[in-house]
Amino acid sequence: VYVTAFVAGPIVIMIMILSQNLAGQSDLAGWMPLITLGIPAGAMMMIGILYTLLPAENLQISRQERGDREHLDVPEPGGEVDPRLIKALKARNRALRMTKALKQPFRRYISNYDWSLVLAMLCGGGATALLLLGYFDEWFPMYTLEVGLCIIVCVSFFPVMIAYEGRRWYVSNVERQMPEFLRELADMKDIGMTLQAAIHRIANTKLGLLSSELQITSEEIRRGVSIGNALVRMEERIGLVSVKRAISLVVKASEITDHLRETLMVAISDFEHYLKMKRERFNSAFTYVAVVYLSFGVYLYTALELNTRFVASFTAFNVSLDIAGNVADMFHIAIVLGASSGIMAGQLSANSILSGFKHTIVFLIATVVVFIVFIGGGGV
Repeated sequence: VYVTAFVAGPIVIMIMILSQNLAGQSDLAGWMPLITLGIPAGAMMMIGILYTLLPAENLQISRQERGDREHLDVPEPGGEVDPRLIKALKARNRALRMTKALKQPFRRYISNYDWSLVLAMLCGGGATALLLLGYFDEWFPMYTLEVGLCIIVCVSFFPVMIAYEGRRWYVSNVERQMPEFLRELADMKDIGMTLQAAIHRIANTKLGLLSSELQITSEEIRRGVSIGNALVRMEERIGLVSVKRAISLVVKASEITDHLRETLMVAISDFEHYLKMKRERFNSAFTYVAVVYLSFGVYLYTALELNTRFVASFTAFNVSLDIAGNVADMFHIAIVLGASSGIMAGQLSANSILSGFKHTIVFLIATVVVFIVFIGGGGV
């Protein structure tokens, strides 16, 4: 359905535009608003169908403050409580939160989309101001409005894309390292080491992102925190549902028995099955994303050939053609098709519109390059 409606359809429209221009007619011009509105409307309908049919990829990062001793309990003012003490405690809490955010700015950025949305509005507003002030007229004298719109969309999507892809990278790395951590824990328990000693030993190994969390957990155990509370605090710092499920299983089992071999093997098997299903989904989705890229590439290549070599072939017959109208119409369709196709590629790959932002940026940049650099707007 996608290839037929969103690839073959626009290519047919391009050929109709060019053929009517050659015939001296322009009946299709009145249909352009319906075409540019119909493509995103159809894409949104397909995205809605995909959202209903496909399971969403879980990238939720929830960091709870329960059990976090870095924050201080602030009592409600009343009785003989000094208000200045309450104010000082609240200020201390704010300072601690700020310090924690400054120590791990990237993790704070990807754990909450609020920062990326604010940055996206600032970037989009800045690009819009440059367009309204006329700077784009100097930089892009040809199709200024179209190029400006593409740049505004790209710079607005970019901060959110970084947050989403950073979160996806963080989730993938931590989840990939969890089975190795659990397997090393099971091996050390087999040779008679205590759970505390095993965590101390594993914390010094290279497990990537998970090593830093294990080092914090190991240090907390040395300071007297119980093994259960230390592991619970680690799962809350990581904030992934899959990690919480595995760690909670280990914590509950350690409270009942010291023989954790079977429990750890169950957790490892469950986690590896979960990772296997994610890989299978990625492999399946890659084919569909490749089709989207190939389809949009076919559209751009067809537009390039029609407006360069095909039109240039008429010079042998001493025919002068003004293709500016053709290029403008095809440019508008390419912008709408690129934005819609990018979002659809993200929906196919991860069932998330945010996953499509990177594809939309790539498509819009390719559109600007093809129509401004290679095609241009002059006549033949």
